[in-house]
Amino acid sequence: MGHQINKYNVAHTFQKRRLLIAINCLAGLSIFFFGYDQGMMGGVNNAKAYIDLMGFGHTETAPDGTPNTPVITNTLLQGGIVSVYYLGTLVGALLGGWIGDRVGRIKTIALGSAWAIPWSHPPVLRSELQLDDMRTHGQRHRRGQFIAIEFTLNIFGVVVAYWLEFGLSYVNGGVSQIRWRFPIGFQIIPLLLLLAIVWYFPESPRWLVKVGRHEEAR
Repeated sequence: MGHQINKYNVAHTFQKRRLLIAINCLAGLSIFFFGYDQGMMGGVNNAKAYIDLMGFGHTETAPDGTPNTPVITNTLLQGGIVSVYYLGTLVGALLGGWIGDRVGRIKTIALGSAWAIPWSHPPVLRSELQLDDMRTHGQRHRRGQFIAIEFTLNIFGVVVAYWLEFGLSYVNGGVSQIRWRFPIGFQIIPLLLLLAIVWYFPESPRWLVKVGRHEEAR
């Protein structure tokens, strides 16, 4: 290992397949967050307290007797709020490549975690580390396996969001503030985990070569 890789880096502990699994766990955490983020706003938009706060509709008892049924009277406002919420993802996608080339993949992931847009660069780090190692050790056949795991975790994040919000809809008859505040706040858990552990992972060898750190890249 190159002397610039600190002694706590997982690259000193794991090799080959184990290292690939560790790297995919890191990327999977980010992909899980992205999936959760995708599914979360659907339930939030149906919460009575959120609808009343944002002022894009109201709730009423449906003809079948279902209480607190959302009635959206200002779809432009509702859609605009959601669009602004996801604007951070767009900004992250556009800036991720440029920042990643300037400061490296690891620091970009950490910056994205702090900015709550971490989804763009962990897959890049995963693919660069994984593909280079697969070429070295003749494990190209595992590429599809790791991609399948990645998308499974993405959908799992959506599922967690849906089930969490479904469960919260029964708290205080679905009118509690917790129904929409907790799902939004829950996002901080995978973000904090990602921010805490990313420093223990190796940098992309392609980026290391690009900035002249050849020994560390090898």
